[in-house]
Amino acid sequence: MRVPAFYIVGDSEPLLVHVRVHTKFDALGDMKGTNFNYAEREDILPQILFMRDEVPSPVRGAYVSIEQGEAYSINHTEPADTISVTAFVAPILPSELAELNLPYPGATDG
Repeated sequence: MRVPAFYIVGDSEPLLVHVRVHTKFDALGDMKGTNFNYAEREDILPQILFMRDEVPSPVRGAYVSIEQGEAYSINHTEPADTISVTAFVAPILPSELAELNLPYPGATDG
């Protein structure tokens, strides 16, 4: 599902974008109907999908702020697709979030 987010690079003004956040992954490699314990792996790197008309090329180290208590730092990106680009991200710890004081969509200054 697409959600509003702020894309923040350095000290620049936050850019309102709409992204898809992928944080849940299933184990891969098991064969249904067997219990031979085939090799499995689990992908745990969260990903954010950007539309290229909003962010053509996400920058390493930029922040993506989704809501209060949920923000990510961009690590690296996949090559761009036709209309989108996928960035691999790291969640920002709550202690770091308090220090960064990142804005998020829907926040009020009141």
